[in-house]
Amino acid sequence: MSSGKAAVRVVVCPLPLKRPWRNRIEPKGVHGKRAIAESARTLHGEELKHRSCTYDDCELLASIAQ
Repeated sequence: MSSGKAAVRVVVCPLPLKRPWRNRIEPKGVHGKRAIAESARTLHGEELKHRSCTYDDCELLASIAQ
């Protein structure tokens, strides 16, 4: 480089769509989705809450008012 200016090389690397190393719960989420979802119809909010709490064996708490 005769002009004395430093050159910068930019390398573009696409990131993977899913990064399980950044989110410890992400790999486990797929199993939960498959267990509670139905492909035949869309679930309503209350039914989805009950199914997810049943699958995770947790207590269903009241929603926060907005």
